Amino acid sequence: MTRIQSLLLVLLIPACIFGQTPTEQQAIENRDKYLYAVSCSQKRFTDKIPFDDYDLSQIFITVLIQGKPYLFLYDTGAITIISDEIREALNLDLLYQNKMVDASNITHKETFYKLDDLTIGTTKFKNIGVASQNLDKFSQKMCLQIDGILGSNIIRTLNWKIDYKNKQLIFSDKKIKPSTPSNSFHFEENFSGSPILVLILGEYNFKTTFDTGNNMDFNLPNALFFTSYKSKTNPLESGYGLNTLTLYNTKDYDTTFIGRLDSLYINKKLYQNQLIWVNKNTSPLLGNNFLKQYDEVIINYSKGLIYIPQTISKQSKETTFGFSTEYQNGKIIVCHLWNHSEASNKGLQLGDTITKINEVNLEHITDKEWCDIKKTYLLKTETITIETSKKKKYSLDQYNL
Repeated sequence: MTRIQSLLLVLLIPACIFGQTPTEQQAIENRDKYLYAVSCSQKRFTDKIPFDDYDLSQIFITVLIQGKPYLFLYDTGAITIISDEIREALNLDLLYQNKMVDASNITHKETFYKLDDLTIGTTKFKNIGVASQNLDKFSQKMCLQIDGILGSNIIRTLNWKIDYKNKQLIFSDKKIKPSTPSNSFHFEENFSGSPILVLILGEYNFKTTFDTGNNMDFNLPNALFFTSYKSKTNPLESGYGLNTLTLYNTKDYDTTFIGRLDSLYINKKLYQNQLIWVNKNTSPLLGNNFLKQYDEVIINYSKGLIYIPQTISKQSKETTFGFSTEYQNGKIIVCHLWNHSEASNKGLQLGDTITKINEVNLEHITDKEWCDIKKTYLLKTETITIETSKKKKYSLDQYNL
């Protein structure tokens, strides 16, 4: 399946060591006035809501806007975003513009709008600065209609417990205590309010975004991993094609690497045998697939601390049939192939059109029909037979990368 590298969307401000330029000062004033102006309707409270991951290794919740329910991604690595459809329906007031960068380091100028209120559980948030995006491409890739992203400018106002075991979010303006022995990690906030941790890989220390909107484990850029001595002692599997998706980068075909790293450190705490993804255009990210290995994770914004249990619950893995697909105008196209996979070894090629899966005809189907078929055969079976428009058949077994 195509991985969502991240819906990360962070504000850009030029770095200045000796003082702030007028542009920097204006950017800070705009952020504090519009994005950090979020207020919560309750005091001295604790609330909770269920979430679902929809087999995507991400956290989706229902929020209410003017009494109407919408499905939002819970994303510590992004500013709050609503769909263009919601913005147009509500006729929101324009606030200001700011440059933004996504996980693939592509920059765009975004316009921000004022959303009067948004309710999570029984808790109402007011005066919210939001960006607006066409989210159709993500809904199609995810096979899930998403309406927005609950981002860091809202999340940073409270403390949060992500209860992976019971699939619920607990949030409060009071301290939330871990229910199991945990390691605590101090974090800083970046300019957007996203938590930033320090990772140590071999000889390198680097800042990494704590990103629940990322459905991988650890994302590292090529320029970092392949210049480290760790690349000599930790071989990776590789594949080529379109295997990740970010807000601004949807068609970048390139080589993707995956492997298990013998050791890396989060704020000097050793973690071993963890999955890493290495790409050309990426920001260092710590993703939700790593976090959900634990029963719970707590983000204490009031103290700048993240709590991760000392004991792992279930180790993450990456299973595949060796290829990923993309829906294009009624056709199912092979958009990514892992090297040395059974699919690749048997002759499946990038760009091939798949016409059948387990004798189910895939020609001229809708994207919704494809989503139903994909969930049935690519996510919940261990063996499939596919046929391409070249009249070639392949019997493939799912395996762990």
